[in-house]
Amino acid sequence: MCNFTAAMSFWIGFSGLCFVRLYEGGLTGLVRHYPEVGAGMFAMNDSFVRKMKRQILFIINPISGTGRKRTIPSDIVQYLDHSHFDYEIKFTERAGHATELAHEAARCGVNVVCAVGGDGTVNEVARAVVHTETALAIIPCGSGNGLARHLQIPQNPRRAIEIINRDVVHCLDYGKINGQPFFCTCGMGFDAFVSMKFASSGRRGLVQYARNTIGVGFSYKGDTYTIESEQGTETVDAFLIACANASQYGNNAYIAPAASMKDGLMDVVIMQPINPIEGAQVLLQMFTKTLLNNSHVRMLKSKRVRITRRSGGAVHLDGEPLMMGNEIEVEMVPHSFNVIVNPDAHSKRHNYLQDMAERIGDLFRTEYAPVREEHQEEDSFNLERFVKAGDECYESALDEVRNGHKRTHWMWYIFPQMSGLGMSAASRHYGISGAAEAEAFLAHPILGQRLYEITEALLALDRACSAHEVFGSPDDLKLQSCMTLFSSISEEGNVFERILSRYFDGQPCFRTLQLLYGKAEKEPV
Repeated sequence: MCNFTAAMSFWIGFSGLCFVRLYEGGLTGLVRHYPEVGAGMFAMNDSFVRKMKRQILFIINPISGTGRKRTIPSDIVQYLDHSHFDYEIKFTERAGHATELAHEAARCGVNVVCAVGGDGTVNEVARAVVHTETALAIIPCGSGNGLARHLQIPQNPRRAIEIINRDVVHCLDYGKINGQPFFCTCGMGFDAFVSMKFASSGRRGLVQYARNTIGVGFSYKGDTYTIESEQGTETVDAFLIACANASQYGNNAYIAPAASMKDGLMDVVIMQPINPIEGAQVLLQMFTKTLLNNSHVRMLKSKRVRITRRSGGAVHLDGEPLMMGNEIEVEMVPHSFNVIVNPDAHSKRHNYLQDMAERIGDLFRTEYAPVREEHQEEDSFNLERFVKAGDECYESALDEVRNGHKRTHWMWYIFPQMSGLGMSAASRHYGISGAAEAEAFLAHPILGQRLYEITEALLALDRACSAHEVFGSPDDLKLQSCMTLFSSISEEGNVFERILSRYFDGQPCFRTLQLLYGKAEKEPV
């Protein structure tokens, strides 16, 4: 009898589920139309509704991104559709941690994992959810945002969350270069060379990209490549070869304007060697989606290519440089990862004036120039205290760092940290009040330049040096705190993040993050 009762209860419950979407009122409508079923089925209505919600995990890199990233936790609370999603927010702790978090979420059946960051964070999350039911979402906070821009995900966090609320999922293609996944573009030649220069410069943004491009474009020499594809085998002299799954590098620089992430094919763009004048034309055509009109550029579509070059060297995937050998295999993996997309991405209502305004805005946005509020022009943070202190000792501090041994006392005003981390008079006087003051510090024409210069000097030291050997204790921990603070308000791949990666195994100062964000995922040891 008990088995019969259990079977009937299951059948009634299953039948009720099948009818849920037939009535406008959802669960309430079913109860209204079939009260005898509703009475039995929805005695535990609250827990059932919770199961109906979609689960979403937001992964935020707290030590890298744009300034607007700081408000995203509160934006999620305010603008996410909580009737549709149950959410969790996690902060990464080191390089590769986003992949680990996303992989675990996919394993546990989380419906959506949202990458909050730039192309590096997006790549880390996306590679963990390929070939799973979990969908990738993006809140773009990087310098290029190539995949987000291709998918026309708004750069404004609130509007990006509104796209997530609509929850339209498409299954898209991704690519592999020698087994490494990429989602936008990969390539070799000049663009890989620029990516390497870009990564080592410590600065991000379109202006810095243009500086690197122009700065090395006059001297860069192309290479000879043998390309094997479905179209046959050919040997070419090329300035660059780009394999595009999506249409652009980022910053609205379109290397393959007609690329699709749904056709199972990559657009292989081959650019012949060019002179500086032709290079200026190429740059303009990239931003006007007319690159394929250039007589030095041709494109072929292929599922797979094998490229052989004379020697190993730099390649890039999604803008991140790495070294590979002379034989490169690139292949597409069709319809293999789920993505929340903008359902209006190809609408005729697209506002081209707004698009152009965004491009102009990108032109002047770099990590060296955070948005400055009007009242900061009057030095409301009293940054002059750092200027005066640095005037007396900055040059000697720079020499000590370049020599790999700190000997005198200047840590709090050369490498500033958050207020609340120390009890000394210096920590109280020179403590940074929050992200707004840190941004003003970086934007200051003297202080920002000094901090970048001395940080890059530290990065240039012999790799055998440790932070403890250079600074001693507890100043090595103060350096970790300073780098955490300024990395958290800077673009991905910034010089401060690279200091954390090199000297601290990518570990931020969690107490600094607590003071900056109000919480941290992990307490300091």
